[in-house]
Amino acid sequence: MITQKRAEGKEERKKRPRTAFTASQVKALESEFERNKYLSVAKRSQLARSLKLTETQHDYVIARRRECKS
Repeated sequence: MITQKRAEGKEERKKRPRTAFTASQVKALESEFERNKYLSVAKRSQLARSLKLTETQHDYVIARRRECKS
């Protein structure tokens, strides 16, 4: 999504604000990650809904945890 042009003529993209996860969301995600690092599609969808997250947000958090743990 292009929002403005710089003086040099280069285009600048507008950054999306970072998602701030609540402490309870982080705790639930961490707990689930400790039990099972790879979730089924159904379980991932159910967990995201129960935490009021999009599946993309859930996937991002879990992927980052896998990176940090390896």
